[in-house]
Amino acid sequence: MDAEAIIYDYVSAEDLKKYEQLYLGQEKRGVIHESTYFDYALCLIRSKYSNDIRKGIAFLQDILQKTNDDQSRRDYLYYLAVGFTKLKVAS
Repeated sequence: MDAEAIIYDYVSAEDLKKYEQLYLGQEKRGVIHESTYFDYALCLIRSKYSNDIRKGIAFLQDILQKTNDDQSRRDYLYYLAVGFTKLKVAS
């Protein structure tokens, strides 16, 4: 997928709701798995709405600080850049 396609790739409302429910369920139980946190953050980054994108950026910044895995860090940084770019494009 080229850079422009990534910037204009939007999550479906159904997927966003699905991952939000998964995240909220784990949050309620007191244990949020890193993969769930990332998946929900990625959905938020892919939203059409700036507030969702900002929330996704905050989630990615949070999990970036908590991981020591280089592969995961690289992915989180990449999607942080996508999120910030989407915010810039939206303004």
